[in-house]
Amino acid sequence: MKTTKQWLETIKKSDDLLIRWLKRQYIGEALAADRIKKLVSIAPEKHKEILTRISNDEFTHKEWITKLLTTRSIPLPKVSYDEDRYWKKVLGNLEKYDDFLAAGFHAETMRLERIKALARDTEIDNDIRETFAQIEKDEEFHANAFSDLASNEAKEKTLEYHKNGMNSLGLTI
Repeated sequence: MKTTKQWLETIKKSDDLLIRWLKRQYIGEALAADRIKKLVSIAPEKHKEILTRISNDEFTHKEWITKLLTTRSIPLPKVSYDEDRYWKKVLGNLEKYDDFLAAGFHAETMRLERIKALARDTEIDNDIRETFAQIEKDEEFHANAFSDLASNEAKEKTLEYHKNGMNSLGLTI
């Protein structure tokens, strides 16, 4: 298990690990855009606009990471739900629409920690730092939006699933 600080120090020392993380972010953004788009289809009308915005933002983030990877001549990874260790521990436990919103809150909050660390570290290459600084603004909005949309009961109920997902990634915050 690595804290955000430990994780950042590790990827700063290894181009391979940084590239691996960037590829995982690319996959994560693509899958998030798709999952949230599906959530829109079952959302009440009053939530559709904000969830559509979040889905579109995730797609935009994938495009920004595409640019980072292609500029560095790094091949784009295959996007597959099979590689999604975190969500395998979470999705099967969600029962109601509110649970999905709460899971979105937890996931966005978790990702935001790593994105902030990367975006604010002056030892990280400017193109990466600037890209994730842009993403950070949107992810902050997403975490707050999911927090506002989900009930406290659902956030509490899904917290254990979130922790299991984090454990599958070897993460601690």
